[in-house]
Amino acid sequence: MNVYSVNKGIGYASSGVEYAQKYRKELFENLEFNDHYIFLNYLSKNIAVYTDLLGYQRKQVLWIYNVLSHRPTQATTFTVDQFLEKFAGEGYEILNQTPTSLEIKVTGTQRYKIWLLKDDLIDRVDYIVNGHLVNVSHYDQSLNNIEHFSDGQLVRRTFYNLQGERCYEQFYSDREISVTFIDNQILYGKMAFYQYFFKTLQLQKEDAVIIDRPLDVIEGILPQLVDRVRLFSVVHAEHYNESLSKGSHVLWNNNYEYIFQHADSFEAIIVATDRQNQILSGHLRKKTSIKTIPVGYINEIS
Repeated sequence: MNVYSVNKGIGYASSGVEYAQKYRKELFENLEFNDHYIFLNYLSKNIAVYTDLLGYQRKQVLWIYNVLSHRPTQATTFTVDQFLEKFAGEGYEILNQTPTSLEIKVTGTQRYKIWLLKDDLIDRVDYIVNGHLVNVSHYDQSLNNIEHFSDGQLVRRTFYNLQGERCYEQFYSDREISVTFIDNQILYGKMAFYQYFFKTLQLQKEDAVIIDRPLDVIEGILPQLVDRVRLFSVVHAEHYNESLSKGSHVLWNNNYEYIFQHADSFEAIIVATDRQNQILSGHLRKKTSIKTIPVGYINEIS
């Protein structure tokens, strides 16, 4: 059995949702199944930088962009010296250097700004021509992906496998995914991309999927999961406007409205307190099991 917790992003300043996942992960360590943590947002930094801080094992972390380019979650090891080797023949001039960045000039018009993690490890590299950002290359142990820009706008991302081969490409409009070219397929829009990802997981009937932060992804992925896995959603707050709710009409937080409207699609909705359970039970038109599971825990009572 596998348990997949689905979130969108993660960062240095994690929210209560990420800490709820962390506490759940710690409880799962004593149980006999494999737990995995899915992140769907594009992140400009190696996801291991963030997940290491919360104690995730790297093999547990499934960042959609890495999974689809057949890369594991791994520490960053690519160094400044490795990057500068490419200029050994033509030379370069150091323009500016700080603890977090290094800026070099290759020709009169071409510059690179190297953004650093600790120990001279490279986070990303901005390529600038005539003062205009052309692309940004992101690294872990090797080149992970390149973001391409036109007139200051993101237009395309190219993702690479561990062998340095181009694995797939995405095109963007207003910073939203418009088309993905992957495995000889064309996927239109963000939802098709997410749906393709969940198909690659080859989920089994006994597997459990826990939706932690639905936001704008749930409408796309729910049809791929209903009746195919054990499906749960964690509701971390009450998510409705009391003053604007009258009678049987409830004004939901729009990030959770789809889940509440399709509550019968879930084996259970998980809340943190009995009071939250009582309120949600009274609001839902489509009934489902609502389970109270506190977010935090203690190992013993002294």
